[in-house]
Amino acid sequence: MKKKNKRVIKVPAYTRGVRSVIMEAMLDSLLPRFKAMKKELGLSEEALAYKIGISIMTISRWGLGKTKPHPSTISVVKRFLDDYDAAKKIGDISRFQ
Repeated sequence: MKKKNKRVIKVPAYTRGVRSVIMEAMLDSLLPRFKAMKKELGLSEEALAYKIGISIMTISRWGLGKTKPHPSTISVVKRFLDDYDAAKKIGDISRFQ
């Protein structure tokens, strides 16, 4: 049997580093917004996790600094926060409470 030639695309190391730096910066900007929203709405971690669609343990670990969110989770949280900010500007945050 002939071996099939598989093309392997190698991502340069500097690219992986840039991606992690971008994610780190995004996370650093989201966490204060996340905590402020939680406080403004008076929500527990459990209620907030349910509204966003992530587990309570995930939020708890972020708060304790034990883990960092996966990039896909960061985008979900960012979208949720952006929706909240937009609703707050027009004065209709009832769906977030």
